[in-house]
Amino acid sequence: MRSCRASSGTLQSPVPKASPAYRSPSPRAKVERSPVPAKPAKFAKFKGLYGMGMYSNNKGIVWFDTPGFRTLRKPRSNLNLIYWTQKYECGPLNPGTCFQCPRAWAAESSRNVTILFREPWQLDAIHIKQLQNPGVLVVQLLPWPAVVIPGLVDNLGNPVPPIPGTLAPPVRNVTVDTSACSTTLDVKLTPARAGTDLPVPARGSQASIPASLRATAYGGINIIVKAQPQKGKTYIDMITFDGRALYTADANFYSGNDVRTYG
Repeated sequence: MRSCRASSGTLQSPVPKASPAYRSPSPRAKVERSPVPAKPAKFAKFKGLYGMGMYSNNKGIVWFDTPGFRTLRKPRSNLNLIYWTQKYECGPLNPGTCFQCPRAWAAESSRNVTILFREPWQLDAIHIKQLQNPGVLVVQLLPWPAVVIPGLVDNLGNPVPPIPGTLAPPVRNVTVDTSACSTTLDVKLTPARAGTDLPVPARGSQASIPASLRATAYGGINIIVKAQPQKGKTYIDMITFDGRALYTADANFYSGNDVRTYG
């Protein structure tokens, strides 16, 4: 669904200004409807889905539906990598053109960005759209749950504790990112790491993932980019995922188009 090959990760000069606000194409006009009853399911497939949460320096963990999310999102912040209603992207890709955009994440104060899932996801692919100075070196998978999940309790009513660390080995681990500016890096998981072809037992839950699925149930990803120069930081416009959610509380959340957005 996305192209990702390139010849150089070097910064081009001069740097064009960011394009005018570009609004994601909407597959259909939004119509007010009565709330649809939740539809629990063993799994729900998705393609092109944004991440659900992010660490914030001031607010701890921020989810896409955290009250006041829009006021927390700042230019070039990591919160630009999770979905907000009526997302504005940085514009159509013109491979080879490098530019900055305030609606992207800029690796200014950190080389690390972590995206969180609020339900256990199995992943087929991760798509990383880079605008300037491409530099994605490492992509790591986080176990489920990676953080405390609101409402996730065991059969005794106790909160399920998060599992620290990452799941080795990384699904991407290189010393040089050869992607060109304004292209999408596609990180595809092997069938063994994806697990999306495995049967999902009826007896299981998000708080008690069956042993056959536990190794491929992910709570997020962590990305490390290359060391940044004084000028020309790495800019990432979006990160999306293909895969399926396990024991989802509401399959309606994942239904819709090939490129699915919340809201």
